[in-house]
Amino acid sequence: MLIRVFTLSFEPVTGRFNDDPVRDFIADKEVATISDHFFVKDEAPYLVLVVRYRLAGPVAAPPVAAPAGARQRDESWRTTLDAADWPLFNTLRDWRGEQARSAGIPSYVICNNRELAAVISKRPTTLAELGQIDGFGDAKLKKYAICDVLEPVFERRAIFDSYACRKGKGTHAAIARAQQFARRYRFFAKCDVRRFFASVDHAALRTLLRRLFKDAALLALLDRIIEQAPPDAAPGRGLPIGNLTSQHFANLYLGELDHHLKERQRVPGYLRYMDDMLLFADDKASLQRWLAELRGFLAERLGLVLKEEVTLVAPVTEGIPFLGFRVYPGLIRLNQRTRRRFLRQVQNLEQAHGVGRLATQDLCQRAASLFAHVAQADSYRLRRRVTRASIVDG
Repeated sequence: MLIRVFTLSFEPVTGRFNDDPVRDFIADKEVATISDHFFVKDEAPYLVLVVRYRLAGPVAAPPVAAPAGARQRDESWRTTLDAADWPLFNTLRDWRGEQARSAGIPSYVICNNRELAAVISKRPTTLAELGQIDGFGDAKLKKYAICDVLEPVFERRAIFDSYACRKGKGTHAAIARAQQFARRYRFFAKCDVRRFFASVDHAALRTLLRRLFKDAALLALLDRIIEQAPPDAAPGRGLPIGNLTSQHFANLYLGELDHHLKERQRVPGYLRYMDDMLLFADDKASLQRWLAELRGFLAERLGLVLKEEVTLVAPVTEGIPFLGFRVYPGLIRLNQRTRRRFLRQVQNLEQAHGVGRLATQDLCQRAASLFAHVAQADSYRLRRRVTRASIVDG
């Protein structure tokens, strides 16, 4: 068994880690497992993938040439499925896609097609039986199966205007809501928490969980997950970036602030995307008063502090910097960093397609994702300029 390690950077434009090198590498390999580890450097998240694989064995005859630009994949798992198995396979694949999009990770980190096919063939009826299937294990079961228990409970506690890691929400819905508030109010306040994931207090989080769950075995499992803090966190603090359970924990943790601002302080215009928060009012005095309340609640109840150097109070007509966009009452623009990243991503896709590392179908799918993201802004001229000088049709 051979091992290869990849370190992937997060691309905010696509909302995922750039896994092209991994896809290219495993295209002609027999992959046994892919394990994932997250870390943060200079407040930027990274994903480390450890690939355990075998080299493809010799074949009796030369393979049939693939179309230009296509990659060879191991499709032998298809022979293990009958026609009646495919509806279930598609359902499991859709579930895998939802989990991957929520966590911002490649879908094969959760499980690959061969592992899904094995689940269908063996039909496990307990978590213990599922854990015996190659590619599944205790760590993976804890990470993903537990979310099916946590998510509906946490969802019932969430306010309407919390947009991260929730079905039917997301960045685009958050941006649209911010523009709605910008049309309704004259001023906004923007703030976010300093080193949020590394600063979550374990004791406070455990207290919140014990208000919601009473099962001792479940709480013991959650405690073990919480203890897996990132290496740069202080003792008794921190959640690993990118872990799906961490994102649910984070929403629960800051949900206390949501309810304080909405129900006790009666802030009418408020929304949050993870630790990025926007408040709206018709006068700056109200915003300053609410910011003071917010700071006090974070410090006293949650052990958190704001990034004061980026906290902003301004008229909505100046534009609201939010999630890579600048939101105005009448339009939405890309910020310069998002614009440059979009152009670089398109160029990288074309280069990969030009040398045969990316099939045309994959090129179209990934380009569609890039263009759909920037289309949330008033970016028609940019998209037309790119497509006129590009093989990518947006």
